[in-house]
Amino acid sequence: MRRVGFWLGFTALWLAVLYQGGRTTALAQATAALSIAVLVVHAILALGRVRAAAFLAICLTVTFAIENLGVATAIMALFTMLPVALLALMKLAGTGPAPGAERERLDGLPSA
Repeated sequence: MRRVGFWLGFTALWLAVLYQGGRTTALAQATAALSIAVLVVHAILALGRVRAAAFLAICLTVTFAIENLGVATAIMALFTMLPVALLALMKLAGTGPAPGAERERLDGLPSA
């Protein structure tokens, strides 16, 4: 029964992360903080303190390097602009309306 409770809790946290992804509200920040705490505890239980610390150091180093590379070269900006550009092309081609939130951004574009 305890195992089911852990899985239900993990599933609820995972769904909250998916729902709050990309938002900057206080709830999203709290969800991120809770996720980090859960992952740190899980890493310590699964790997031990020394290996969990090494894993954390590797993750922080790689994350910092990738973020700085993205800021310096704007490579990551291409990945965020690409879906919007594709949706704009689809709207201009008349292949259908843009889904969800993208529709609001693309309403000013001329239709085919």
